[in-house]
Amino acid sequence: GPRCRRPLAVMVVDPRDPAATLGGDSRGTALTRATQAMLRALGVWEQLAPQVQDMRDVMVTDGAGGPHDGRPTLLSFLADDAGGTGAAAMVENSALNAALLAAVQQSPAITLVPQAAVSGLESGSGLARVALATGAGVTASLVIGADGRASPLRKMLGIGTKGHDYGQ
Repeated sequence: GPRCRRPLAVMVVDPRDPAATLGGDSRGTALTRATQAMLRALGVWEQLAPQVQDMRDVMVTDGAGGPHDGRPTLLSFLADDAGGTGAAAMVENSALNAALLAAVQQSPAITLVPQAAVSGLESGSGLARVALATGAGVTASLVIGADGRASPLRKMLGIGTKGHDYGQ
């Protein structure tokens, strides 16, 4: 039969306190159908669903010149039918962040370390050692640096980037 696997132990190190910044982001995020399915699988969708607005039609046009009505449609995503699922769903980031934080706090497999900074990172043969500014350290088989475009973790590992200005 199928083997039951223990969930991976995950540690999230955040220099901010996610709970303290929950109400401050009124921007919106479009959730594709695939993202909605992932949120359902994670048990987050039920809390989030009352705050989600279905997007019935999404049309991508050429942004150059002229009024919106005169622009050619380059790509469109339409609802399946009159009562079907929309192309995507919009949700305010503060609601999405609150639902995800609640799931993290309820998971026995995830340890959240708020208001902590990574001060060093050493990688070796199959393992990495992460040093925190508090003096604590963690050894892991995988480290994910989700710390922005000016990633301190990327810099600690000496991974460079190439980029250019889009003029926008």
